Amino acid sequence: MRTAANILAALDCVLWGGLLWLGIDFAERVTARYPPGPSSTQIFFYIGVPGAVTAILILSAVIFNFVVRSPISPILLGIMSLLALLALLPYLYTYGGGV
Repeated sequence: MRTAANILAALDCVLWGGLLWLGIDFAERVTARYPPGPSSTQIFFYIGVPGAVTAILILSAVIFNFVVRSPISPILLGIMSLLALLALLPYLYTYGGGV
């Protein structure tokens, strides 16, 4: 169970981290093209949200694997990772301009 939860958390970190990387690239391209740069809402949506989710997943994986070694830790990590994966779908819908 612990291995499956860690694999799911790593997959989520790769996906959300990739979105963070794309968001930083987006902000750099907008800054190069338009002098005022991206708005604070764009920065929050394209950089803040993926960065926060990635950081929370990494911190929870470290806490559940190294600090708290209870039998329920892999279950909690798996639930958090599954919720982050499910949250990815509506985020990608709005990320691509679907709204």
